[in-house]
Amino acid sequence: MRGGARAVTFSPSGHRLYVAQDRDELREYDRYAGDWRGEIDLPGPAGAVRTDLYGTRVLVRSAEGDSVWIVDPAAGQLVATLEADWSVDLPLLAPPSFLVARRGKDVVTVDLSGAAPDDRGRVAGGAADLWVAVGWSPERPEPIAADSTVLTADSIALADDSTAGSARLYLQVSSSRNADWARELSEKISAAGVSATVLRPASGDDVYRVVVGPYATREQADSAGRKLGMPSFVVSIPGSAR
Repeated sequence: MRGGARAVTFSPSGHRLYVAQDRDELREYDRYAGDWRGEIDLPGPAGAVRTDLYGTRVLVRSAEGDSVWIVDPAAGQLVATLEADWSVDLPLLAPPSFLVARRGKDVVTVDLSGAAPDDRGRVAGGAADLWVAVGWSPERPEPIAADSTVLTADSIALADDSTAGSARLYLQVSSSRNADWARELSEKISAAGVSATVLRPASGDDVYRVVVGPYATREQADSAGRKLGMPSFVVSIPGSAR
């Protein structure tokens, strides 16, 4: 990249790369095609970048001062600016739209769902602890149609010789909480002439998975994986998964 990079991070699904340079912008790239997709204007140079669990927001630390910029990558714009201490664990974004950040000796929770950030809670002395957001959301999953393909812990497994003869074999290329990103990746792979499908979560704890196939044998799946040009692994889905 011309001009080097101050900070980089991947989207949770792995198909987007966000790059901060000396310029007052955040640049977005397609990981697989290597294409530049555009830039998002920032108030100044960035010092660090991280995403949330589901890829809906990008956090950017100002190279100077304590400003944290919250970027909406789908809209391509800066949506909020806050003052917070930046460290290895905080600030972080927790579902559905809360920022958890250190302020002095405390940890605060800020609601980002409104027109302006709104402080919602404070843990006195919490700055001394290590914080992490778990993969949980109170939102109910979208109802699944009877003819849809779904994945559960019992219906998908790494393929081996014992399952190849009785199950449909696929190459899984991505898993994400972001339905729009999963659909976009599936459409891009399909446009290249490869059959791709988005398997929707069976529960709020599952993710959207992009798979390629199906293939009749493990050998066919392995061969297709070597030609695909992106990281993948073989999974088996029993016929009863539909």
